[in-house]
Amino acid sequence: MEFVVNGLIVLGAGFLLAALLTLWRLIKQLPLGEIRRDWYLVAGAVLFVMVYFVHALANGNRFGDLTDVLISLLLFVAASMLWIIITLSLNTAIDVRRFTMLERDRINDPLMGIYNRRYLDRRLEEEIARANRYDLPLSVLLIVIDQFTAINKAHGRQVGDLVLKRLGALLVEAVRTSDVVARYSDEEVLIIAPNTSAPSAAILAERLRKKVETSVLLPPNVRNQRSAISATVSIGVSTFGQTNEGTRALVDDAGDALRQATVVGLNQVSLGDSAKPPN
Repeated sequence: MEFVVNGLIVLGAGFLLAALLTLWRLIKQLPLGEIRRDWYLVAGAVLFVMVYFVHALANGNRFGDLTDVLISLLLFVAASMLWIIITLSLNTAIDVRRFTMLERDRINDPLMGIYNRRYLDRRLEEEIARANRYDLPLSVLLIVIDQFTAINKAHGRQVGDLVLKRLGALLVEAVRTSDVVARYSDEEVLIIAPNTSAPSAAILAERLRKKVETSVLLPPNVRNQRSAISATVSIGVSTFGQTNEGTRALVDDAGDALRQATVVGLNQVSLGDSAKPPN
């Protein structure tokens, strides 16, 4: 009888050790926050029970009766179930993380680190439908790097890609969390600004223009004898309304405004017909 009790305790301790190792892998999959702290508490509880198992094996004064066997069996079953639950939790966390990464790759532009055109088209349709349903203002900003071809010719395509990546990060930092920053074409970025009127969109565009103008997109590279790279942007602004009721018309109006900005001089903000104040 004592052999059976000792055997159950050893097996239970083994399951708890496996549960601890699995739990450590699970915790590393989780982001910092409340959920991770909760799993640390679970790890502490498992460690405490494991210490009890070891203590019972080393110092237990058992009488060898059926009660000891039942208690040891219950502890063994509890330890094995805990290991199973933690293992399932780990597999679930891995699957969720894999799904999240796949979803992120599906909607993100890998170069600029912002949303891609596929996500942009879908989100713009949703925002237009929302603005139309609830009579809310909606604006878009179409942004292009001025003379980007010259940057590529002077420093190479790899440096140009770094400039685009830094521009994407700069724009994301400067807008609201509710705004959508997405790559529209090679060097064009479109920002969806929900619940934003034409005057507010114009202010936002001017703020973004100044932020890019005063920022260093790439620091100097001493080894390659390259100076710091800065750039400017031109921005076209369009607002959803009676003159552009659909997605295509809204973006086309911003595109017309952007072309006007590049005609009158680079580093400009230009308003589309829908964003201009009434005469």
